Amino acid sequence: MICNKIKVNKLSLRITLLLIMLMNTQLLFSKNAISENNTSPPVLYIVSMMHAEDNVSFHTDEVVFNNVVQGLTSLRSVFDSHGAKMDIGPDWTFVQGVINWNSTFLTDHIAAGHGIHTHAHETTPGFELEGLNDLLLTAGLSYNIIANGGFNQTYPPNQNWVGYIASILDINYDQRFSTIIGYKNAATQISDGTGYIFRPSIVGNWKVHDPNSPLIYIGSNSDEVDHGVVLDFDTLRPWITDRLANLSPNKINTLYWHDSMHNYINPAVGNPRIIRWNQELTEFFDPLVAQGLVEWKTFEEMTYIFLDDEELIFISGFEG
Repeated sequence: MICNKIKVNKLSLRITLLLIMLMNTQLLFSKNAISENNTSPPVLYIVSMMHAEDNVSFHTDEVVFNNVVQGLTSLRSVFDSHGAKMDIGPDWTFVQGVINWNSTFLTDHIAAGHGIHTHAHETTPGFELEGLNDLLLTAGLSYNIIANGGFNQTYPPNQNWVGYIASILDINYDQRFSTIIGYKNAATQISDGTGYIFRPSIVGNWKVHDPNSPLIYIGSNSDEVDHGVVLDFDTLRPWITDRLANLSPNKINTLYWHDSMHNYINPAVGNPRIIRWNQELTEFFDPLVAQGLVEWKTFEEMTYIFLDDEELIFISGFEG
């Protein structure tokens, strides 16, 4: 029953995504998009993923909340000056803090060209992926198609963790999310090394590409170990350099890391990180962007790029 409903709702979600894409037509003409006549080298799409966990009193302590907002705002200014992108995934305590203390923080972040997505640990009843997404809408977002969550849940019969996320519907019984930015197997909590976008199977092995899957998965290319996606400045450059030497011409190549929002609560910790980020962006990332090897994109933008090129990716010989 769930599988049938997912198949029906996939069409509705695709129509919604098409309308959003039409409002973002500049994304449909990316110079690096795969095309039948494209002979240019593949590009690596990157973003700085930033999560807030549910174990900090963002929703009850205005000082703690304001400290992290001040740190994130300073970091965003540095990213903006380099054309770089941040994609924030807050759990429910931070979103509630936005509602309580700074009602425009998330919408200002989006207006500046950055991304927002859910990050649900699902440890607090009522704030699983569905409830958290509703809270994002209360905090000012008009929609959200990017999901991160489903950790250690009881999944639908005969389905895996991807099927669990696909089964989450909105009030109109349409599929709520289009894209997962799992960066790890939600059932095992082990980081996933996939470095491209594909449609994951909702049954059995989720890493098997299924062109009929209702969801899109954006891989992080992280080391397949516990916490393998956590940002390490000492290994960041070698990691990306190695990835650039091994890109696939037939896939949408992606890479991202986890720079925890908690790193910016204490200015004594956050300010040196912001200085380091400016150094990394100036010395390493900006030249890669100038050479056309790397492009900063939010997860939503990566989704549209994949949808625009999806049929051509399959035609050119996709290997899941």
